[in-house]
Amino acid sequence: MTRADGIAYKSLNIYFSSWFSLGMSVYTLNEWSASKDIISFEELTRLSATLKSWYALCLSSLITMGSAAQIHGLLDYQSRADASFAVACGAVSWVIAMCAVLMHYKILRCCNITAGGMVELTTALLLCLWLMIGVATITKDGGVAATITGTPDCDVEDGRVPGSNLFLSSWGAFLSSLSITVRWKAAQA
Repeated sequence: MTRADGIAYKSLNIYFSSWFSLGMSVYTLNEWSASKDIISFEELTRLSATLKSWYALCLSSLITMGSAAQIHGLLDYQSRADASFAVACGAVSWVIAMCAVLMHYKILRCCNITAGGMVELTTALLLCLWLMIGVATITKDGGVAATITGTPDCDVEDGRVPGSNLFLSSWGAFLSSLSITVRWKAAQA
């Protein structure tokens, strides 16, 4: 429903209710698993104050990458460059976030990212810069993610852009990277 130029962009009630339904399903599953003493999101993320934000960055970057890749084929040549950049923003931040999550669990040991360490802070600051440039580029006026709904009557020849998840997911990724930076001091303690 929320794919680029899908039915959810004809009525934003469908868009927000579908995402809300997904969120409530995940919340209900988490609450149920916690009540049955099965692993919950709180148990997964209690290792570090920044781990929840790394998960949020991972998810929002994955949505950014997927949405930008899906919209890429619907755009004219000039807009495809912005869509390609959005794919790159999502891919780079997803890979880094996934590595950070795996390093927190000590599954991946190629770098020494520890909770509250200087490598984590430097990585988060570089991601903030990278995603700030990404958000500024793809959400600019006339950009591929200027709005949630896109431009009316999407037509490739007129350079119009269909609605997609890019606007919210790119902002979500940027805000997640800011959250990692802000929570870094708490993770250090």
